[in-house]
Amino acid sequence: MKQILSCKEVEVSFDGFRALQGVNLEIHQNEVHFLIGPNGAGKTTLLDVICGKTKPLGGDIIFSQQESLTRKKEFEIARLGVKRKFQTPSVFLDLTVEENLELAVLSSERTATLFKRRLNAESVKKVEEILHFVDLYELRAIKAGSLSHGQKQWLEIGMQLVTDPLLLLLDEPIAGMSGYERERTGKLIQDIAKTCAVVIVEHDMDFVQQFSEIVTVMSEGKVLCKGTMEEVRQNKEVAEIYLGKKE
Repeated sequence: MKQILSCKEVEVSFDGFRALQGVNLEIHQNEVHFLIGPNGAGKTTLLDVICGKTKPLGGDIIFSQQESLTRKKEFEIARLGVKRKFQTPSVFLDLTVEENLELAVLSSERTATLFKRRLNAESVKKVEEILHFVDLYELRAIKAGSLSHGQKQWLEIGMQLVTDPLLLLLDEPIAGMSGYERERTGKLIQDIAKTCAVVIVEHDMDFVQQFSEIVTVMSEGKVLCKGTMEEVRQNKEVAEIYLGKKE
């Protein structure tokens, strides 16, 4: 598969603390790629660097085999097709589900003009497709504040998908979800990967086991190993550092 993202010797330092220490990572098109590791391993920091929230001290990040992201601003990276969903849902609670998606479509416009415009026929169709895709079509007319926690997560994912991302970054997407919502989210991620690459930071090993294709294990700001979940489980260093097993 074509490489969509390449992190090369990425370094991040916070007041002398080396949060990332020469991280190398490759993500390919249509890949479901999980980042796992103990707290403080650098997983979320890596997502922050990819989306432009944090600037690296060294190294480079190449997107779509040509664009260096390291000096670009967050909105510039987003416009290239890299979209980020944080752990806590960030939706407009007083707007309807449908209005949240419409706002996402018009997000490149000035705020004062957003609701003075009407979506064109193509955008209207796109919003409807995403409503069905995230199982919120029947709830499209209710305010987002009335949704369950899991439904709010799906809505925010939908708000990213409606802009046709090439790479979607998810930070602990199943935190606080019910059993059904976790299962539905896993299948949703698999469906999303049919059109774009997905990188997920996650701590729930059962979820990772069930829905991962490729897993990268991080520890102390470094990549420890990469492979399938089964390969990762067989790694003795991972077993000792992360899974808590010693020979």
